[in-house]
Amino acid sequence: MNKNPKRKLSAIVFTDIVGFTELSAKNEPAALELLNKQRELLKPNVEGHKGVWLKEIGDGLLLTFNSSMEAVNCCIEIQKVAKSAQDLNLRIAIHQGEVVVQGDDIVGDDVNITSRIEKYAASGGIAISGRVNAALERDPKFSTQYLGAPNLKGVSQEVKIFSIISHGLPALDPIIEKTSVENQKMKWNIFSITGAVLSVIGVLFWINVSFLSKGKASTNQIPSVVILPFENKGDSKEDFYAYGISSDIISDITGIGQLRVASLSSVEELQEEGLKNKEIAEKLSSRYVVSGSLWKIDSIFQLSMELFDTDEEKLLASQRWEKNWKDLSGIKKDLSGKIIDGLNIKIINELDLDNAINPEAYELYLKAKHTFWHRKTTQDKEIAMGLIEKALSLDPDFLNAKILKGEMVWMNDSDKALVILKEANELASKTNQIKALINIKSLIGGIFGERLELEKSLKYVRESHLLANELGNKSLIAYSKYKIGEFFYNAWNGDSARFYFNDAFKLYEELENEYMVNSTIYMLGLIYWLWDHDLDKALDMFEKSYNYEKSYNYDGSYWTLSNIGEIYVQKGEFNKGLENYNKVLKHFNSMDSKDGIAHINRLYGLYYTKIHDYENEVQTYKISYELYSEQKIERWKAHSLAGLIVAYKNLGDLENFQKYYKKSSEINTNAASDFYLVLGFKLLMIDDINFARDCFLEQLKLEKENNNNDGIINTYTNIGLSYFYEDDLKNALKYFNSSIDHNGIKSLFNTTETLTFKHLSEKELAMPVDDSFFKYYINKKMKTNKEWFKNEPAYINWALYKYFGDDKYILEAKRKIDLVL
Repeated sequence: MNKNPKRKLSAIVFTDIVGFTELSAKNEPAALELLNKQRELLKPNVEGHKGVWLKEIGDGLLLTFNSSMEAVNCCIEIQKVAKSAQDLNLRIAIHQGEVVVQGDDIVGDDVNITSRIEKYAASGGIAISGRVNAALERDPKFSTQYLGAPNLKGVSQEVKIFSIISHGLPALDPIIEKTSVENQKMKWNIFSITGAVLSVIGVLFWINVSFLSKGKASTNQIPSVVILPFENKGDSKEDFYAYGISSDIISDITGIGQLRVASLSSVEELQEEGLKNKEIAEKLSSRYVVSGSLWKIDSIFQLSMELFDTDEEKLLASQRWEKNWKDLSGIKKDLSGKIIDGLNIKIINELDLDNAINPEAYELYLKAKHTFWHRKTTQDKEIAMGLIEKALSLDPDFLNAKILKGEMVWMNDSDKALVILKEANELASKTNQIKALINIKSLIGGIFGERLELEKSLKYVRESHLLANELGNKSLIAYSKYKIGEFFYNAWNGDSARFYFNDAFKLYEELENEYMVNSTIYMLGLIYWLWDHDLDKALDMFEKSYNYEKSYNYDGSYWTLSNIGEIYVQKGEFNKGLENYNKVLKHFNSMDSKDGIAHINRLYGLYYTKIHDYENEVQTYKISYELYSEQKIERWKAHSLAGLIVAYKNLGDLENFQKYYKKSSEINTNAASDFYLVLGFKLLMIDDINFARDCFLEQLKLEKENNNNDGIINTYTNIGLSYFYEDDLKNALKYFNSSIDHNGIKSLFNTTETLTFKHLSEKELAMPVDDSFFKYYINKKMKTNKEWFKNEPAYINWALYKYFGDDKYILEAKRKIDLVL
């Protein structure tokens, strides 16, 4: 981290397109075209006014200028230019302040202020802060109108907002804010507390259930609550209490009924941004906020809490009490009855409860969880593992500790993770902890799915789904559908994967579970990429997913970033791809994540193949092959081996080529069913045609054994390509026709590839050509996206040019080749 970041005074500009969301929903191609038009029209204007085009944020822009006057003059010109483009109706905000420069980005309070001002601009207008207005006051060319000084989200200082109303810009009515309801405290006499004081979490949840029933819980809507981590007022070394207890609460109550609880990671991120409790609730679409503090003094916890209703703007309750450390492990038992008794919603299932836990073991578990989920180095992971192992040595039947250990071990030793999770599965079955069973079975199914042991994977994800359906809990049903979608993805069944992911997506939208909505968007991005071959749509989905994940510091964001990098490489934008890969590798190395390191080295191998850097191609594929072999992840082990075989061939190292080709017999083709297809296509691309065809014929046997229609159709086409590149056009045509005849012309795996080369073969053989369906298909793609062909590889664009004679195809093929050169 840079301890001396560069700070500078800048004029900051935010813009957005009015009505863009509606346009996207109605006509996505038109919306994407509008973004291109915005860039084409406005970027020269910004650069002409000495501005910096920092980044595009969805349909908006972030710009900076050296002075307020430069920013104002540029924005006035932008609004004039925007009028010439249909649907380019812009809102613009300008503010001046100090920014912190971080690479190609800026951060700071004044950046946040600018973004908050933007919504007060008229369509086609410009809103400015008081600081910018002060720079215009003495210039007679400008007229401004005072709008007001509203409360801006996440901004503590007063900010006066003006609108520029000269230069043909529109005026607005003054800002009128809703009147706040005066906060009222509820007396602490609703519930008679006798005997021992309630535990920290018991009280917290009694308050939740007592008051949620008075609000949304009493309607048909899903009640929503944000539980903030307790503020630790003691030694910072004891932060883990606040994090771990809050995390356990959120996890436990999510499954008791149709109740929506904000995720802890999202809450923490918004706290770090400095948002107030009401703002956090608003951003997470929740009504109720529970906050509190914790102070450990010797063996006593001093606790305080508040419950706030953001709709009524009322403090509903506040309380202070104490709890002895020796009772720490009884927290969940204390709170469970109060949730079930007090929450006015339909209870779907009882809360899963561990038996009495050794308090020292529970404390170690809380420390381990906090350390692991906030890890930054390999050492953090080792410390967390030591803590969880010590907790389990004190209490071997501590179920949540077992599950956490299984998750921690998974990334580096899937065999060991399976042993641990199967023990947890047995324990949860004995104690009838259904929600825990659903989670455990999904984790086990995920490990088998990753390893492509598909029958075992399907067994566990189906068991998880059946349990969720028995409970009737929407949240758990959505989760189990998501896991079945993952299974079909791993089984390379795109249609079934899409079906289950879409079902899960609808349920998560209904439940307003932002985290899982985002996760499902990511998986649907994979479907668009791998089955629909729509790189732009996939890229859009992954970027949405990445921006969400990054904002909450999710480790998974680096996997998404690697996908974005791979798509850029496939599109020929190598610099962008490599930039992403480097970020990902740095992260995975710092975490000592073997599966992550293997993954990114395989992608480097693909990159080095494209740019013909054969020595690095060998090195990176070898790393990924060895790590995947160690991890027993067969599909990617197979892909890495295929890459390594071809890399040695490219390097002219025939000895190692033969050595590693012999290892093909080690590949489990039941798991890595596309091994010979991948290897054959790589060999075809380096003109080793006979070897490639042998691989395709071997692949065809496997596809027929597995009765995989898509695989059969695709392999027929690849065999046809091998003959085409030998100028044996009759045999090429025979296999292209077999590809069509297998299941009909509308069921082709890659319609463009098969039909382009089929009709080109017919043309070269002077045969009659019926290309009516092909032209219909191309016209349909053109209506959706005029630049669809830019997502196709160079060899297909070459074939399209040869067939249609349209220069745009050969120019695109040349562009891709030039990028490599």
